[in-house]
Amino acid sequence: MQVRQITDTKTVQLNDAEFTVGIINRKKWIELWSKLRLFRAMLGEIESEGGKTVPQEKLYEADEKFEITFWDLIKHGVKSHKGLKDKSGGEIAFKKDKEGLLDDSVIELYHLNGLFVSLGSEVMTFNSLTEDDRKNS
Repeated sequence: MQVRQITDTKTVQLNDAEFTVGIINRKKWIELWSKLRLFRAMLGEIESEGGKTVPQEKLYEADEKFEITFWDLIKHGVKSHKGLKDKSGGEIAFKKDKEGLLDDSVIELYHLNGLFVSLGSEVMTFNSLTEDDRKNS
């Protein structure tokens, strides 16, 4: 049996850029996974409302929880990127914050450029898969 390592990574191609996603510290992963489950439960409640009008506050709360959780997934799970260019064609630097995690200004760029959900999903999938699943992905 090959064991998972905290240093395991996977390269993901999104649009014209390449991202390296990695394993999130397990304590942080448990926290984020729990938040995702809460978000899914909220969505289930909203969807079970059927044809009723769902209060806007409930929709906003679910959306906010989703955005915050995906922000943290990306912050803790994206280890590098390359090929991400600004309008003049210059490479956008991969920056880390004081804790050594992805800087919020870079996450904002991902969000502004339609990479947020796809990238968060890639991090979530990579951290959820078994070793055999990852080999085949």
